[in-house]
Amino acid sequence: EMINNTGFIVSNTGRILKTTTGGLNWVSDSTFIPAYPAGLIFLSVNMLNENDLFLSGGGGTVIKSTNSGINWIHQSHNLSNIKFVFLLNQDTGYCGGSYGYSKTTNGGTNWIKNLQLTGLYNIYFVNNLTGFAKSNGNISYKTTDGGDLWSTIPSNLNIGYSMFFTNDTTGYT
Repeated sequence: EMINNTGFIVSNTGRILKTTTGGLNWVSDSTFIPAYPAGLIFLSVNMLNENDLFLSGGGGTVIKSTNSGINWIHQSHNLSNIKFVFLLNQDTGYCGGSYGYSKTTNGGTNWIKNLQLTGLYNIYFVNNLTGFAKSNGNISYKTTDGGDLWSTIPSNLNIGYSMFFTNDTTGYT
């Protein structure tokens, strides 16, 4: 993901790469050393701005930086096999995957587990209440209450794993 000229990409070996030149040059972050390399497969980057970002991956890993990747804070929660992390703002965010999702309302200090949806590939919220989720089996969901209840969105399209919405009625996969 990239905001302005600052961006991050992650690898399936726990490697974090950063650019401040819009992708022309990349530098490997050597400050974060995976605690268990075999289980630490990063799959997702979510940036709120150039300084605040979250990374997530297999083994239940979520790490956070508030200073553009200079330091990393390991986030504690109760999920494994995390495929995505999505932060709506400094406080509210979601991470999840095969075994449900968790929501934070305090910047990742605490996560509340929700097993209503499983097999998730991605979640995207357009505001505090309206969000969309994509799960295996090509099933899409929508919530209008911040993720407490979800309804299935009818679709016969074989859509991808990534999502982006410009508002609560227009989205891209």
